[in-house]
Amino acid sequence: MENQKYVEPNRWFTVLKEKGVRGLRREFSDNNYYLNHGMIEMKYHDFRGIHLSRIPLELVNCEGANFSGCDLTSSLLSIASLMECDLQNANLQHATMHHTILMGANLKGANLRQVSFSQNLESDFPRLNYYEKRMGPIFGHPLYGNNVRFACFDEADFRRAEMGECDFREASFRGTNFERADAWDCDFSECEMENARMFRTKLEGTSFRGATLVNADFRHANLTGCDFTGAKVDGCRWNHAVLEGVRGL
Repeated sequence: MENQKYVEPNRWFTVLKEKGVRGLRREFSDNNYYLNHGMIEMKYHDFRGIHLSRIPLELVNCEGANFSGCDLTSSLLSIASLMECDLQNANLQHATMHHTILMGANLKGANLRQVSFSQNLESDFPRLNYYEKRMGPIFGHPLYGNNVRFACFDEADFRRAEMGECDFREASFRGTNFERADAWDCDFSECEMENARMFRTKLEGTSFRGATLVNADFRHANLTGCDFTGAKVDGCRWNHAVLEGVRGL
């Protein structure tokens, strides 16, 4: 790691502002560019007002950056650090966020429709093993698993999102829409989820231990094997939900 080279942040950012995402892709066209030249450090940058649709942010450290209101549709945000970023009202529809660090990020009102949070994909294993060796110490966090603890997703839109096996502990999802999302084996322990909408959501094996679920909508949801131990479920709607093997209700 002592010989690790870093991409000059000002050069990367200048290309983005002057030539847009297409210019950025041309400038850094080598698929292994980020890995060969080191992770790009873009901490605390202000991306507001820049068109970011389809931007490749893989292996970019954007800790504390401001993306509020940005268009990040179909962007590649895998293996990136968005820790404590401001993503309020950002449009992340169709974004790919495998193994992304979102700890402490603010995604209030963000559009996360059809976003992919899936992890543990076999196709990711070879490169993750290598990235973990070279980039893990830079992130300061494991690259395996979406670490989104303490993040704010209030009123965000997760409709039809893929988010299997994610660690959402102690995050806030007040009024969040998970309609028809696939959220199997997730951990929502101690989350604030008042008025969350989980209509027809696939939640097999998910933990809601100690979560506040007041007035949440679980109609037609698949809750097979879910754990609601210690959760507050006053006013929840359970019509036609699959409750086989549920604990804590």
